[in-house]
Amino acid sequence: MDHIHVARAGNLAILTMSRGKANGLNTAMCREMRDAVREIAADANAQALVLASDRPKFFCAGFDIAEVFRYDRTQLTDCFVTFGEMIEEILFLEKPVIAALPGHAYAGGAIVALTADVRVMAEGAFGFAVNEINIGAVLPENIYRMMIDAVGSRQARRMLLTGDAIKGPEAASIGLVDELVPVEQVLDRAKAIATAWVEKPAAVFAEMKRMTRRVSGYTRSEVPGPPVDPWFTPDTLARKAAMLASLERSKS
Repeated sequence: MDHIHVARAGNLAILTMSRGKANGLNTAMCREMRDAVREIAADANAQALVLASDRPKFFCAGFDIAEVFRYDRTQLTDCFVTFGEMIEEILFLEKPVIAALPGHAYAGGAIVALTADVRVMAEGAFGFAVNEINIGAVLPENIYRMMIDAVGSRQARRMLLTGDAIKGPEAASIGLVDELVPVEQVLDRAKAIATAWVEKPAAVFAEMKRMTRRVSGYTRSEVPGPPVDPWFTPDTLARKAAMLASLERSKS
């Protein structure tokens, strides 16, 4: 795999994102993550999943602007469906999922973090934002449910409609992240939580996790992923072009 690697720590599976400066998601990376989680789901020896990053200061910054913003409609559809499949594979995994966030989690990266049962974040001025509204993207209902599960409807609505980044102390106070620890301890703490959770009876844990998803109203999508049409409105095209131009200026 080119963009992630999966390792074992006893009965834990550690899926580490490892792409570019900030783990910018593209179709290939989403496909690798989806397939890896499917393998973990089928492996009885992998009793919990830890989502991690080896990029300094980043968990995941969301979609790779330089690549994904240039996708045509067919390419973007493929990317979004693959992303949606990956998110659903993690969300419906009937094993403990712990996210280790060594830094920022934005947009698609924040959504990946929201699939976890527990989120451990590094102390510091790191942000957590579901900010798709800023480029005119529309998110599926399951993602809003994930936000409500994490922080309640009032805070979830604020996050969704403003796109504002929530920093560490506030993220912890509203339940967006479960623990704040020094950055060098993030992965070890996530692994410790996962190790404690796998002591629960696996079959009972799986049934109760299915129940929580069912009661929360989660359903698997026939065509998973965000809708593509809003990405090709005149306003969103202009916003994408402006962001690409800004990116090019920053390189010069």
